[in-house]
Amino acid sequence: MILYIQSFNFGKTFGSIVILTVSIVFMFIIDKTVTNHRQNLFRNIKVIKKIITINLIADVILGAVIFIVVLYGILRDEIEPLINYKTGNYEITQGYVENFHMENGGYEEAFSVNNIEFSYVNGHDIGYDTIKTDGGVISGNGQHLKIGYYYRRNHGNIIVYIEELT
Repeated sequence: MILYIQSFNFGKTFGSIVILTVSIVFMFIIDKTVTNHRQNLFRNIKVIKKIITINLIADVILGAVIFIVVLYGILRDEIEPLINYKTGNYEITQGYVENFHMENGGYEEAFSVNNIEFSYVNGHDIGYDTIKTDGGVISGNGQHLKIGYYYRRNHGNIIVYIEELT
């Protein structure tokens, strides 16, 4: 029985984009406050208009660069596992879950299947990342599974497919 197939998590991605957008808007508000303070230092209208124009252009460019860089990181973490799953760019192992345990106060699970180690932080990792207490499908030692995964440096083995074998 198939327990998990990698898919695009719009909710997680949308939340990250909202936080990013609010942060950039907040940055603009702070910069506007600083610009208003500078305006009080200059009484010449032409100088003020020039400062405002330069500041606005710099803010838009900086905001766009920050948005693009962070958005790339967010989407890469969501889309990369999906692409690997859809194109078959992953390894498969099957066997019994061993060494199942929770770490970091119950927010992270780790286990192995056929001496291949897996771990994930609840709701904060790429690929499969749901712990048992939040409805995750890995129930503990002895569960017979077929797992599709790929390796990503600095992230370890990323799960894109889980099937329970009988």
